[in-house]
Amino acid sequence: MLDCGSIVNILPRAVITATGRVSLRPPRATLRMFDRTELPTVGMTTMRVRHPLTNTKLDLDFYLTERDEPIIGIDACRQLDMLRIVEDNICALNVSPSTPTSPPSAPTRLTEAVVFDRYADLFDGSLGLLDDDVHLETDSSVPPVQMPLRRLPIAVRDRVQLELKN
Repeated sequence: MLDCGSIVNILPRAVITATGRVSLRPPRATLRMFDRTELPTVGMTTMRVRHPLTNTKLDLDFYLTERDEPIIGIDACRQLDMLRIVEDNICALNVSPSTPTSPPSAPTRLTEAVVFDRYADLFDGSLGLLDDDVHLETDSSVPPVQMPLRRLPIAVRDRVQLELKN
């Protein structure tokens, strides 16, 4: 199954048992599903995957679980060219809303200038300002919590990866 919401690849343990492959290593991370429940893993392995139409081959890391179906995550799907993200479709904005009697207008490329022009009242400096000082009471008996980093949106992953390499 192709899963654009998964950042890892998953194989059922039965697949590994059937192939006779036993070179397992400890998992790199604890897997959590969308509802934050833990997905127990047996270990990890690297396997060569071949695209059925293009014969492109790729070595992928798989987490082994007791699930019944294998999952190919977003990164592998993109590397195998099985899923594509068309950023022009994501970053398009219909600037003038269509009415029932007029045809929809062609989307305009969403740029910083378009946002500042269209929503100028949000950037005039008055949004969120209060007249007086604000004092917040905190309960010192409650320990602070550091939340994990949020996942990057799919639309910007390639640009962030490129910037990190630079």
